[in-house]
Amino acid sequence: MQNLLLLFARVGNLILFIVLEILCIYLIVNYNQEQKGIYINSSNIMSASMLKRYNSFTEYLKLGDKNDRLAEENSKLLEELINLKSVIQLPEEKVDSIRRFRLMPAAVINNSINQKNNKITINKGADQGIKKGQGVINNEGIVGIISDVSSNYATAISLLNLQTNISVKLKRTKEIGELQWDGRSVKRLTMNAVPPHVEVLQGDSVITSGYSTIFPGDLFVGVVEDVKQDKRNGFLSLEVLLNNDISRLDYVYVIENLKAMEQLELEADE
Repeated sequence: MQNLLLLFARVGNLILFIVLEILCIYLIVNYNQEQKGIYINSSNIMSASMLKRYNSFTEYLKLGDKNDRLAEENSKLLEELINLKSVIQLPEEKVDSIRRFRLMPAAVINNSINQKNNKITINKGADQGIKKGQGVINNEGIVGIISDVSSNYATAISLLNLQTNISVKLKRTKEIGELQWDGRSVKRLTMNAVPPHVEVLQGDSVITSGYSTIFPGDLFVGVVEDVKQDKRNGFLSLEVLLNNDISRLDYVYVIENLKAMEQLELEADE
């Protein structure tokens, strides 16, 4: 009790001032129509502002789920687009029998770009159907190839990896080459093994060849920015400006080739 009295003696004036202020505000608001209107309007503005902030915060918390749903929807659309060429002229009952590719969306949870052998980690693994050797793409183009898989995670060899070797072709001339990274630019790769007689123009589109079981054909890779001749073998070496920005990945799609095993077994018997 004595401590309470001592506390009141020290801050009693402040408490009295606050009580009187509250009382004054109450009297002014309730017995003065103009002030009451100002108070109500101010309260509404403040309440609306707080409600807006609360809604923004709750929407932010929901972004993860929304992004997952969008990625799932995008994967279905992209899957349909990739399979479209092979099913467009067939009757409905035969569509499923020739569909080659299925896409699985995944979020990128780690991505290195400043090493010689860069890798990408995604939040899907064997339990979700991810397998070693599957291709990884996004809406902008190719990303890499799955290299290791655990139950719920997987890593992929990035395009920005010295081990990268992907079969591609020039869209205009149909000439085949190998896409490789030289360890320098995050935006440029090299298309090697192009015969010297091929007429290559700056701006020519480079697409996937479709010759492997990893990537479908005709996926856009980038454009030719420079043409050089390899003095060691005489073949052309094309500098390709990637359409895809590997340094800014968020969601990707892992490609399952439904006919891969059949093709690999046939080629192994030859």
